[in-house]
Amino acid sequence: MTLCEGGPAMMELESIFRHKSPNGEKLISNGFIYSKGAYSKTFAVLCGQFHVRVRVSEKGNVDFRVYEAESGEEYILVRVPGAEGSFVGKVRGACEEVLTGVSEGCFDTVLFKARQTRALVGFMQENCGAQPEFLWKRYPDYAAFRVKENGKWFAVIMHVSRSRLGLPGPGSVEVINLKDTPQEVKKRLETDGFLRAYHMDGKNWYTVCLNDTVEDRQIEALVSRSYALVRSKRR
Repeated sequence: MTLCEGGPAMMELESIFRHKSPNGEKLISNGFIYSKGAYSKTFAVLCGQFHVRVRVSEKGNVDFRVYEAESGEEYILVRVPGAEGSFVGKVRGACEEVLTGVSEGCFDTVLFKARQTRALVGFMQENCGAQPEFLWKRYPDYAAFRVKENGKWFAVIMHVSRSRLGLPGPGSVEVINLKDTPQEVKKRLETDGFLRAYHMDGKNWYTVCLNDTVEDRQIEALVSRSYALVRSKRR
């Protein structure tokens, strides 16, 4: 889920749609109109002085524009970084209230976006008895999975921009870091879908892209291997 641009105050709205996925039926039932791959609705705010037009794409990207009701002109100050004042603050507050309502009433909560990630989390819960732990305030989308017997991590799922991973194209991708022996890690890096460990020790860890480049069964086997390796370690 990505959110619209805007000033510093609006940047906080990104948290409103964190771990959220649009639900088409809920959007329609709440008055959104579907057209050309997106859902749109206009909300009247501040006693009808302004209209907030919200657009939600099928992929979950959210954008909005604010217009003065009387003139029909866009109220751009709400999107200008550094624009301050009590009135601008009121308009921004009204936008936040609208978007919060859309998030709560028209979106489903989804901790992980990619199908492969969700399937893998289910596998780890069922076969390793591990639950995702969101340990980092700065990186709320990162989840660690521990071996119960010794409390050590055997997997970490992260949401990382493609550019940081050295991958072409815009946007981001969910990945999983797994542990193995240095010899096996070296072998993995020679295969498509495998990368040098992101933000972890590259000698004993490696990264797998969870974008269906690598088959589910293969990743499950690698998760089981990482789990067994870490489980054999003492506290």
